[in-house]
Amino acid sequence: MVSLVRDPLPPRRGVPSFAAADDDADPGGRLAPSCPGAPEGVRATGPDEIARLYAALDLVSPQTNPRTARLLAAGAKRMAQKLIEEAGEVALEASRQHARATVRESADLLYHLVVLWRECGIAPDEIWAEMYRRAERFGIAEKLPKGSSEAGGVRAADDFT
Repeated sequence: MVSLVRDPLPPRRGVPSFAAADDDADPGGRLAPSCPGAPEGVRATGPDEIARLYAALDLVSPQTNPRTARLLAAGAKRMAQKLIEEAGEVALEASRQHARATVRESADLLYHLVVLWRECGIAPDEIWAEMYRRAERFGIAEKLPKGSSEAGGVRAADDFT
């Protein structure tokens, strides 16, 4: 269940200070601000935080977010390399059973995934729709079998140009 709560955190540089939050997801009360357009002082988790990040990428400038600005300028190939790097770091930390490091690396992985989605013109809602479609068909949003005719929802490589 999602509940609206006041956000005790100051706004991020260049990012509006509002969102929507799951009342059980953050017992420490340290959730980040979320989706532009939400009432001021309201925060979010999960898909809402992904949407907040996606929208915030439009606000990036070399002055406010120099590392992200460089990544956005580098193009899809570099973004994909960073995504692969972060996925490896998640796997490594998880195999070492380092929970906190796995959480931090997972956040990095999601950040790089959202940046790549944006570069490819894929909105987060498209991902959630595909996951929902799979869950409806298979009971969970699992990976499709190789060569599956269910892959009809997957974009062709030339869709990214």
